Amino acid sequence: MKMKVESRFDVEPSVVWAAFDSPEFHARMAAESGMKRKVIEEREEGGVRIQKTEVQRTKDLPAIAAKVLGTKTLTYIQTNRFDVEKNRLVWSVEIPAMGDRLQVSGVTTVTPTPKGCSRLLEGDVSVRVRLVGAAVEKAIGGEFQKTASRAVEIVKEILQAG
Repeated sequence: MKMKVESRFDVEPSVVWAAFDSPEFHARMAAESGMKRKVIEEREEGGVRIQKTEVQRTKDLPAIAAKVLGTKTLTYIQTNRFDVEKNRLVWSVEIPAMGDRLQVSGVTTVTPTPKGCSRLLEGDVSVRVRLVGAAVEKAIGGEFQKTASRAVEIVKEILQAG
């Protein structure tokens, strides 16, 4: 399942990236989404910042996803590779409970515009589970889109207040 979230901001790209990585943003997302995050690795390779984060979701998963995973909650590892010069973030999500049966990955770019910048998040969810894979993709993709859209709203609120 393909995912896409487009948004526009009245500030330059570096301000948007900083807002999405701010302590206030992470605290608000955790409070609203029920997700706790812990950075488990940070390093730089050839101008690309790499960060691995363990995320624990404390709110219940959609029923179909919970049935396939065998649990109502979720822990996953997100790996972000941020190229500052290209304003490009390549990300992937690994859910240990699913092994290679679930793949979630994508790219987020922030492009300067005459009035600020445009942010484009594009991703893909692929679930290889017989009979219910498509339904799980839809459930995970829907949750992802909802969370990504709310993240944009929170960043806009932070920027307006700041």
